[in-house]
Amino acid sequence: MLENKAYDFKEKIKNFKKNELNNDDKRNLLYGGRFLINKDLILGKGSFGVVYAAYDNILNVSVALKVEKSKKPTKILNEVNVYKDLNDCEDFQVFYGNGEKDGRQFIATTITIPPVELNLSTKEKTNAVIININSEASSRRLPAAKAVSIINAVRKEITEEIILIGSPKEKVFVDEVYQQLHDKSNIINSAGKTTLQELINLLGSCPVMRTTDSGPAHVANALGTHTVVLFGAGNENNTAPYNKNNCSIIRLAQLPCEPCVNNTCKLYDTPKCLAMLDENTIVQQVIAAIKTKQIS
Repeated sequence: MLENKAYDFKEKIKNFKKNELNNDDKRNLLYGGRFLINKDLILGKGSFGVVYAAYDNILNVSVALKVEKSKKPTKILNEVNVYKDLNDCEDFQVFYGNGEKDGRQFIATTITIPPVELNLSTKEKTNAVIININSEASSRRLPAAKAVSIINAVRKEITEEIILIGSPKEKVFVDEVYQQLHDKSNIINSAGKTTLQELINLLGSCPVMRTTDSGPAHVANALGTHTVVLFGAGNENNTAPYNKNNCSIIRLAQLPCEPCVNNTCKLYDTPKCLAMLDENTIVQQVIAAIKTKQIS
């Protein structure tokens, strides 16, 4: 994902400023004494050349840096003139600068990353909070005891209806967790009871979803539902839901094995990175999302 790559790039730029990169890295990163690039972060390419994700070291913003393939001045100088003429126009890409490196022209403009959106025909909205404790991989699935503890904590602190979801094959697991809850009031267990279309409609009708790293998390995020995602295995910089304005990530970040990419935990009986998560942190993230997304 381009946005995740841009985040990784900013982290590398911090190292650049701390002089922790070797000389070869510095030569590859610096353009025009201002724009820092990583040649692995390619946004596009064509007959004209390559567009890289870059960072404006003066204005401290991410930019798209287009570098021409030819060493002869070609269309990019005309493009520079167009940007200068239209730079004050609303909704037009911002022009940050241009120059030459190794005989090739370059131009820096706004990075444009379109959101991923799904639209539903239904307009019905509720204030219910969806909770998903499942995942195909056991290293991403909440241990039953932890799932019970988190749901109990959320139930204690919010008044909104809570809806548990799950596929037919996840129903037994969700039922087991549901039966152990201290307070089942205003909690609906819909695991195994929805079709795919009904699940999508449900995800789109609720403002907030507390979830594991799973398929429903991505669908809900694309539908505009704020997703509070608990990460165990998996790297959130690569596989978190795409729309960051509708997403909160919670990770333990205390174990040397984090993050891993294993579908099963190789070191513990259950994924310790999920079992050790703080319930209060999770509840506070859910409450914050509710306040932002709640409908009247």
